[in-house]
Amino acid sequence: MSFTCHAGRTRDRDLPFGLRVSMFRSCVQLYRPLGFHTTIAFLESRTGSVRRDEDSLLAALQLLEQSRAEWTERKAAYAAVRTAAKRDGQRVPPASLRNANRCDRWHADPRAGALFTAGHWQRTHRPLLDPVDETVVAIDRLVTAHLSPALPQPPAAADEIRHLVEALRRRQTQGAYRDAPKEWFARRDLLTVLHHLAVAQETE
Repeated sequence: MSFTCHAGRTRDRDLPFGLRVSMFRSCVQLYRPLGFHTTIAFLESRTGSVRRDEDSLLAALQLLEQSRAEWTERKAAYAAVRTAAKRDGQRVPPASLRNANRCDRWHADPRAGALFTAGHWQRTHRPLLDPVDETVVAIDRLVTAHLSPALPQPPAAADEIRHLVEALRRRQTQGAYRDAPKEWFARRDLLTVLHHLAVAQETE
């Protein structure tokens, strides 16, 4: 079923509440800009538990729809820009033009979504990682700096984010995690956190 169909069933008060929650989770499966679990956690941080409360469920659905609508508008604008550029002979988009088809941020409020995602990683995944790994320590420090208004962000934070991304991608390209899937997934999560820190930097 489509996102719209799942959303309609989420709002249908004639259906059992548990089924409506399941329909809402199906909506998130189809639009999960922060990842499935993090998107739900982000919504519940703003509305309350969708599994226990009718108002929270409907409020979370409304926020999800608003962000998805923003994404749809940005995709349409991007398509119009690219169509015009191709008509003028520019087949390859410039590096400065972000591909809006990528669902990689909370479109209704990119900075809020990015900071929540970074904080969620710090609370749920960071404790499971090597406490002295230099890369993990550096990312953890960057997350703390972004989440703490009292701490000034280092001027070179954007450069450090870029260098850490390059180092992690280089290790993946070299097959450093080929025989260690747990490590591979941990590094993938680190890249995701760095991406969201970069989004927070862009939208500051």
